[in-house]
Amino acid sequence: MAQTTWHGFPLTKLPLDASCRGEIESASGLRMQYVSQRGLYPRGLCYWNVDRLVRDHGGSMVLGWQHLWWPDRLAISMHHAIWKKPDGTLVDVTQKENSDRAEGITFSADPSLGVELAWPMFVPNVFCALSDNEAVGKAVAAFQAQIEAARQACEYVKAREGSFEPGHGLRLRAGSMPKALSQNIQRTSKQYRLAIDQCRELGL
Repeated sequence: MAQTTWHGFPLTKLPLDASCRGEIESASGLRMQYVSQRGLYPRGLCYWNVDRLVRDHGGSMVLGWQHLWWPDRLAISMHHAIWKKPDGTLVDVTQKENSDRAEGITFSADPSLGVELAWPMFVPNVFCALSDNEAVGKAVAAFQAQIEAARQACEYVKAREGSFEPGHGLRLRAGSMPKALSQNIQRTSKQYRLAIDQCRELGL
């Protein structure tokens, strides 16, 4: 698959015949399957996209993990929601990164985790290293730090009776975000970009 310019991990769908499939399935106890993809609704809002379809057209939300990889470098399982149509067909309705325009996704259903639609979800990704490259490890650590900074900001807003609007972000009821939290978000985002740039410079 052709890659486009990327600003984060250059991820594409993990093929069902990938050599790491057995390791991931054994570790999770979950079976991978192909699910067709129709990118109808905004990226990063899978839970709310599916909830909207269920309310408007019926069917149900299926929770689980979308499996992606950076070939020969890293496999990532990301918590995800897909739509089970009234006829039982499974379909992923959420748009993807420009670097991943596959016709379908590799998915494992997992009902063990619920969702809280009133706030952003911060289910940790599951990483499986496919190489021991130090730069890739640093990029993973920087990514996790960026997510943790966002989670802390969310907890601050929640504790002060703020709100969250999918697609628009967090909103405080009054006042502004503490400088330390804002600076941490900016710092970790910059560190992640730098780590990814280093991977690109090394030809990874």
